[in-house]
Amino acid sequence: MIAAEYRAPAVRNLIWHLKYNSVKDISKTLALLMADFLANNDLVDYFAQSIVVAVPIHASRFRFRGFNQSMEIASQLAKNLGMEMTALLSKTKNTTRQVELTRDARLENIKNTFAVDPRFDGEKLRGRKILLIDDVATTGATLNECALTLKQFAPAEIWGLVVARN
Repeated sequence: MIAAEYRAPAVRNLIWHLKYNSVKDISKTLALLMADFLANNDLVDYFAQSIVVAVPIHASRFRFRGFNQSMEIASQLAKNLGMEMTALLSKTKNTTRQVELTRDARLENIKNTFAVDPRFDGEKLRGRKILLIDDVATTGATLNECALTLKQFAPAEIWGLVVARN
């Protein structure tokens, strides 16, 4: 699901400033945009009992940026809608940034890149809906890889929600 169009200058600028100028408070605005999308499409009740999971970034990117933009957005979204959130995924490989790659290269680049925290009780996900949050999707490769990693816990459904699609 896509909350907004990346082509909209305001959306593109908000995402850019969040990621590259470290304006973390922008995550609140982007989370409201996502919440409005869910509300306008009558999906708030559908996802009310879901677990919100953010797409992780690699530890080196986290050290450089100081935060995970998807985690910030997901945290705000969960707070706004009274949903449960858990940080259970990690990115185990420091891959080339997806934005720099072709579609086929993106698929290969992100393959087998995510893992679940071994301390996490997987039973918490069994039979539950998962709402996987990211800032931008282009091919969906990252969301798909995260979903493949989460499927081992037999959730009822896994949905991806992004601020925008590029």
